[in-house]
Amino acid sequence: MSARKMSYEERLPLKKEIEAYALDCLTNPQTDVKQLYELLRRSGDKILATPRVIDRVGELMYDRDTYVRKLAIKVYVEMLKQNPELASRERIDRFLELINDTHPQVREVFLEKIGTPIRGLEEIRPDVRLRMFEMLCDPDEKLRQAARKAVGVKFDISPEVSRGIADEVVKFSVMAQRRDAIRLIESLDEGLSRRGLDKNAVFEEVRKLMHETKQHEFADLKFALHVAKNLLVGTGDVEGYNECLRQSHQLYREINKRLEEGGAIKIGSSEWGSIVEKIFRDFVPELAEQIGYEHLALGLKDAAEHVKGEEPERIRSSVMSILIYGKPDVI
Repeated sequence: MSARKMSYEERLPLKKEIEAYALDCLTNPQTDVKQLYELLRRSGDKILATPRVIDRVGELMYDRDTYVRKLAIKVYVEMLKQNPELASRERIDRFLELINDTHPQVREVFLEKIGTPIRGLEEIRPDVRLRMFEMLCDPDEKLRQAARKAVGVKFDISPEVSRGIADEVVKFSVMAQRRDAIRLIESLDEGLSRRGLDKNAVFEEVRKLMHETKQHEFADLKFALHVAKNLLVGTGDVEGYNECLRQSHQLYREINKRLEEGGAIKIGSSEWGSIVEKIFRDFVPELAEQIGYEHLALGLKDAAEHVKGEEPERIRSSVMSILIYGKPDVI
């Protein structure tokens, strides 16, 4: 006959002894792995899951041995999940710091576990969000795959869509440009979370715009991403939003093309900036909020067509007039 398993009440008087034994095992390199597996198996055991034990496991997440570290991360996360009372801000932050670890295998395990439902980990710090998006473009294929899955779990962006976005970002060989693009994409994601639009639909449209952008047109890409975020103040559904984004991008290109043809206003100059910033940073978002995406998209399309034959110095007033009144000569 096998020995009868002791109940929680029977084991409670032995809690200090059980804790001391577990801590001794976790301190001994000959027994730490075995004890970690025991904790993983019994992560919800209130006798074993004590503050001192989980903090020791947290120390092992930064051990010298990679195998021990990876196992300790899995144990630590599972213990926080099964014992919400242990999920303090300090302990969660200790886990989140692994995002900056220099060992790729450790970061890979971190990404695998970041989606675990833990109290206090529903929303993560902005720096961790950004690093997760940056890892979509990591040189390590395993890390990229892990990042796609993690971004899917935490931010509701499918791995297919995030991979498409990352593929477009990495075509820019200058690292500063990649970082700028990722920051803008992460910022757009944050705005989409508040707005409630279908992220996969929006980011697929963003990917298409990025695909149209050549390596030497990085400024155009940044502008498109700024426009995408500014449009979030508008009203309407995701189809209307995407149409506004497409038409805004088309109008922007037509304005630049007409100014280049005219020759009087140089692209990138302060005079150029006064035209495009007034239209896209101030006016278009304001109209998106006032009249909604559907009506604004029609106006943007008409404006893009009209700009093709407009005098450069009249572009700003003509576009604004078309968007408000439907004809170019009112303002």
